Amino acid sequence: MPPDYLDDGELAADAVLWRSINPRHIKPDLTVSSAAYSTAGLSVYVLAESSVKALAAKFPGWPFQSFTSQVARDAGCIICKIPDDDGETSHREIHRAGNPGTRLSKTESVKIRDAAMWVYHDDVPRPAPPPPIG
Repeated sequence: MPPDYLDDGELAADAVLWRSINPRHIKPDLTVSSAAYSTAGLSVYVLAESSVKALAAKFPGWPFQSFTSQVARDAGCIICKIPDDDGETSHREIHRAGNPGTRLSKTESVKIRDAAMWVYHDDVPRPAPPPPIG
């Protein structure tokens, strides 16, 4: 049965969301490909409901970016409280408000990506450019 795509109205506008970034989506200038944000059900974690160590352990070797829930909502999205595959309740999925369950549009994903900032924390790997080809 598909989940009910309801916006988590209890999640404050200033709630900090963390998105793990697959290193293959990092460009040489340390910007992030829009593909890292253009998914169906953009997976994020509410930092206030978890810990840096727990999130870093879930994605070993991957850096994170952060943005607020207001950024996602301003992009025309809803934020759904859907536990991840491990049952982690700090997990949320960002969906298109008008068509939940489908891939975020280029416009929505770019708005979120452009507002996101790298997380610099001792327990989280720093973003690194891809290795040179050859």
